Amino acid sequence: MILVAVCHVSMCQADIEGSSDHPLFPTRVPGYYIGKYESTPFDVAIMRTRTGVEVEVSGKKTVIEYVRKENEKGASASFVALNYQAALKKLKPASEHFENSWYWGQVKNAASEIWVQVSGWYGNGSTEETDSYMVTIVEKSLMEQVISAADISANIKATGHIALYILFDTGLATIKTESKQALEQIAAMLKKEPALKVYIVGHTDNQGNLESNMKLSLDRANAVVNELVTKYAVAANQMMPKGVASLSPVSTNDTEEGRKMNRRVELVKI
Repeated sequence: MILVAVCHVSMCQADIEGSSDHPLFPTRVPGYYIGKYESTPFDVAIMRTRTGVEVEVSGKKTVIEYVRKENEKGASASFVALNYQAALKKLKPASEHFENSWYWGQVKNAASEIWVQVSGWYGNGSTEETDSYMVTIVEKSLMEQVISAADISANIKATGHIALYILFDTGLATIKTESKQALEQIAAMLKKEPALKVYIVGHTDNQGNLESNMKLSLDRANAVVNELVTKYAVAANQMMPKGVASLSPVSTNDTEEGRKMNRRVELVKI
């Protein structure tokens, strides 16, 4: 479902019907109303990493344009961008980039990525107040992971690692067929970047004892390496398997959802 609505200054000064602030940013800059709102369950946006590299990000996309109310004092575009940066700081962004009146930020955990872009426009030519500003938010679920070689490369370049949800039979190091797409994209990325070397790190939840989980996590890392070498012709010297069991959780092990997040394979740049 796609919702697109537009409200012009001459027509209204209230938020357009069906629009709302995004839950990530429930408090907007005072003096502005929602003049355009678009929400689509899957779309692509261009975002930037902390190094300024542009990457394509796909997922649930929300675009909100805030328009300055008539006779209201507006804020500068830089002020707007800095305020959204401060709000996102509370969530400890994995990557962010600020440039004049533009701000990009990425919040990431084991279950999802959220990418944010904020841009102000000098509609009246003034640097003191922006006539409107745009907020674009892309939410990407990693638990239902469909990932590309470009996504893997971009994340490693931006943060030094990426968590992948490669599925195994319970308690074993046998890779399930559902993980074929992820393995294909890992292979494509490594073959395209032959100078890149990575640790393939197996992670488990805390069910069972640590000793057995250390072995299981290493066995799973070895299984991924073996699969990439034998089935996808990736050079073995690009990868080094490691297992850390439950020593590096990204969520609680007290719930099944949390344990699911912790059972993962990470690619970590060497």
